[in-house]
Amino acid sequence: MPSTVAYYRPGGVPGIYAVQVTLDLQPSQWAKVDIGRYRDRGYHCGSCGHQHPINPLQTETHRVEQYSEFRDIWEQDTITIEIHERALGEEGPYQIVVFTASRSGIQAKSLPCTRHGRTWHQDDLKFNEIDLIDTGASARSSLTQVHEEPVHREEAKVEDRKISTRSESSVYQVRNGFTARGLLALPVAQQKREQQVLIPLLRREAVKQTAHLN
Repeated sequence: MPSTVAYYRPGGVPGIYAVQVTLDLQPSQWAKVDIGRYRDRGYHCGSCGHQHPINPLQTETHRVEQYSEFRDIWEQDTITIEIHERALGEEGPYQIVVFTASRSGIQAKSLPCTRHGRTWHQDDLKFNEIDLIDTGASARSSLTQVHEEPVHREEAKVEDRKISTRSESSVYQVRNGFTARGLLALPVAQQKREQQVLIPLLRREAVKQTAHLN
């Protein structure tokens, strides 16, 4: 099952999001999530006596093992997910996916990874599939949304099996008060005598029922 990044708009306000990250990691993997928020942070006075704007980017780093929710994600803010393979060591390359918020939604982009002067492209480092889901203004859990469809499919399979079982074991009323199970061939009245309709009847019982009807 793929990992997911699901987002919604609290209060239905465009450009402001809550983001739910659900990771389906293998035992050999670990993940780091960086949240980058751009805000006006004023000015500071340098040694020259002039005011300089404070860097508007503030970054938070989180280790996510399975699920985490991040609020106050505004337009231009970013969520960067890194998927690391333990077998590659601390200095090995890792998968990078950046999610950038805009006025209309959130977009995902996979990036290459450069380590010690060597670059690996995103196709070389696709350790984990990550689906991006827009849930509109709803605060439904990303875990619920993603797992809901497979659950419905499994429920449909169970229901199909139940219907099949009922069809095989159902009792059918036939002429002269007889009941039958399995497949029974009956002539169709007022139609061509050679035409027959098949209804369920067990093989041995079909012979008996046919004898009674004759």
